[in-house]
Amino acid sequence: MKFLPPLLLCACFMYAGNGVAAPSGAVGIDTPAKIKHARFILELDANVAVLKNLDGEIYAGLDDGKLYKIAISSTENSARNSAAGQNLADQNSAANASINSNAAQNFNARASVNSAGNSEANTAAINSVENSAAANSIKQNSAENSTALNSAQNSISNSVPSAISKTLIFALPSSKNYLDEPMGATIFDVDKLGEKYAFLYNGDAFEKMLGVFASGKITHYKLPMTGIKNVYFYDENTVILLGLGSEILYFDLSSGKVSFEQKLTIASLGGSAYDRSSGTLLISCEGGIVFYFDAKAKKLMSQKSLHKDGIYSVALLGDRMMSGSNDKERSCYYENGDFAKFYNAHFAVFAVALSPELGAFTVGNGVRVIDKAGEIVRSIELDNDIINYLLFEGDYLVGSGYNRYIYFWELK
Repeated sequence: MKFLPPLLLCACFMYAGNGVAAPSGAVGIDTPAKIKHARFILELDANVAVLKNLDGEIYAGLDDGKLYKIAISSTENSARNSAAGQNLADQNSAANASINSNAAQNFNARASVNSAGNSEANTAAINSVENSAAANSIKQNSAENSTALNSAQNSISNSVPSAISKTLIFALPSSKNYLDEPMGATIFDVDKLGEKYAFLYNGDAFEKMLGVFASGKITHYKLPMTGIKNVYFYDENTVILLGLGSEILYFDLSSGKVSFEQKLTIASLGGSAYDRSSGTLLISCEGGIVFYFDAKAKKLMSQKSLHKDGIYSVALLGDRMMSGSNDKERSCYYENGDFAKFYNAHFAVFAVALSPELGAFTVGNGVRVIDKAGEIVRSIELDNDIINYLLFEGDYLVGSGYNRYIYFWELK
């Protein structure tokens, strides 16, 4: 009996959190409702190194030092785009109606996206469709679809209203590598508070730097330690930095010094998320544990041991939370305040996302979408690409891998 209290203490320690106990088993990921093609595909001029929804706006940081704001137009414009593509497909031969319809819809997505922004980007994207076999492979991988795309270009490229627009927030100058050669100043994390942006990027010789963009100017800071992975605004004068060694640092922008520091665990940092309204910082680690940190009180509230392997991504929205890991049996975890559920994705889950009504997590060949009750309601198929970033915006699920493409899947 003298060993019972420590055992009870250990059990409470492992599953302490918001009162929802982690289940022991995992459910499958099969669903009959499938989405085979993205509604829109935005092609950028460099690889996406970070993709975030900040205060209801989409931001993409690229590996050439550019930060873009991405906007989706009204659903009315989207409906007109869909109708134009479908009408064009109907004009094709009956024998190829199904193929041409899919191709026209995919071109419609491309044409709508590429009509936004500057004309140079539009020309490059259209030329890519016409001349690049790789681009045609990405869109449809068939000669029939290529014909429909070329036909669609002549009919609707100039008449379809813009569905996706991108706005350049800033562009960093090139950095230099160890050989003093120019390289892109990769932006690998970003946060926003009001009209101020805090971001992490690669400086000269791959030295990680902190930048703050406000009023048209960028202020650069040397980081207090190597291996900083994430940045969040705590207030206008303070950012929270998360280190690869699971360190939490409060960095004062006025003095350029650390005002508070705490190390959560010896395990390496995994994914993180910050709910600024509640002041809750959710941090995960390679040990399969998630930590709930009170950013206002600067103290650890609770922690949960969820996975048997490292956690790549977490999402937090109110009393709902998701985590994606490399756990071979319980690769994704979801809780909604009343219950919790594991999913076996049969693959590492690199990205998760939450909206007020839905959730999403990556699988080997695409994405699964769940409702608030945790039931899988959509299966998104994606060939030849791995999604590293997921977010919800309006009626769309948005995702990207480490490449130039951002996918917009319509969920309605």
